Amino acid sequence: MLGKQTRDAVLGFGSSLGFLLFVFKFNEMVQEYKARKRIRKDMVVEPGLHRTLMRIFKKACSTREIGTVVMLCTSLLLRTMGSVWVARHWGKMVKMLVTRNFRDMQRLVIQFAGTSVFLSVLNALLKYYIAKLREEVREKITLWCHEKYMRKDDMIFYKANKVGDDKIEHCDHQITSDVDKFSEMFSQVLSQSLKPIVDFIVYSVDLSRVQGLTTPLTLYGWFAIASCISTVSLPPYGELAAEEQRLEGMFRGVHSELI
Repeated sequence: MLGKQTRDAVLGFGSSLGFLLFVFKFNEMVQEYKARKRIRKDMVVEPGLHRTLMRIFKKACSTREIGTVVMLCTSLLLRTMGSVWVARHWGKMVKMLVTRNFRDMQRLVIQFAGTSVFLSVLNALLKYYIAKLREEVREKITLWCHEKYMRKDDMIFYKANKVGDDKIEHCDHQITSDVDKFSEMFSQVLSQSLKPIVDFIVYSVDLSRVQGLTTPLTLYGWFAIASCISTVSLPPYGELAAEEQRLEGMFRGVHSELI
């Protein structure tokens, strides 16, 4: 039979996953609602966040990239668990210092020093996997663009730049700079999104195990209210970023034509 702490830890893990699902679904519903308010009645609403992310992952990730993401998630999990261990260990060190138990204090300091080296290696691994994911995604998307752009007997490279009103504006900028920026943003957003999720789950399990389920549920309620307010009130940063990239491309294209 499970002990009380183990049972509370399992309940905390399940409740954290449920809350993350709620936040994801709520954000998707709000984005679709905002899209319907901005478009005309005869226009088609773009797919939700989940479908958009799935389309991006299918284009940007294969087995190699998924393996890198798994290693990145593992490093994030170990880093978060290391942070929890450091917090507990620091408390033990303070206790030994207050009680003047210097022998155990010396042992704890040595353990802390060894763990700090391990955590430093983990931090370096995190940066390595983020950079590796960026380069892998950029390579995959660039090769895909080259395959579509340089198809034999179709003259796509000519039609995209010279023919009619449907030509692609600033194609060189989109294949080089835009792909590079997308790869960098993809790796950064993925890592910055996974880190709070991993932290949230690990800390929820630890809080539930130590203080029971009431404490994390109270925090979930506060986070839910804050998420609702911020999601409804924030401006459409995605559209603004897309418009910025479009203007950057036009700016570069005009200068290239001038030169």
